[in-house]
Amino acid sequence: MSDELKVIGALAFVAFSIMGCVSSCTSVSTGSVGVVKHFGAVEPYPLGEGIHWLRPFPFASVTEVSTQNATTDTEAAAASKDLQAVHTKVTLQWAIAPALAPKFLQAFGDCDGCWSGLLSP
Repeated sequence: MSDELKVIGALAFVAFSIMGCVSSCTSVSTGSVGVVKHFGAVEPYPLGEGIHWLRPFPFASVTEVSTQNATTDTEAAAASKDLQAVHTKVTLQWAIAPALAPKFLQAFGDCDGCWSGLLSP
C-alpha cells in the first residue's frame, strides 16, 4: 500500500508542477506591451511582445497596454474678439511609449477608453 501512495503522491506532484508551469506562462500581443503587477504593485519594466515566464497566477498578473497609434476627436466652440462664432474640430493622434507604459498605468489606471478622455479638452 505504501508503494501505491508513493505513485499517487508522485503523480499529484507532477500534476501540480505542470499546472504551476502553465499558470506561469503569459503572452503579450503584437502592438502591445505587458505591465507586470505583483499583488497590485506595478513593476517598473514592460514586457515586450511574445511569450514570457512569470511567477504563478496568484502572485503576478500582466495587463496589456496598447502602444499602437490611437485617435481622439473633440469639438469646441468659442467666440472671436469681434464676436464671430468659431467652431473647431481637433483630431489628435497619440501613442504610449513602451518604456513609459508602467508609469502611465500606475498614474491613470486600467480602463478602456479613459486614456483618450484625458486628452480631450
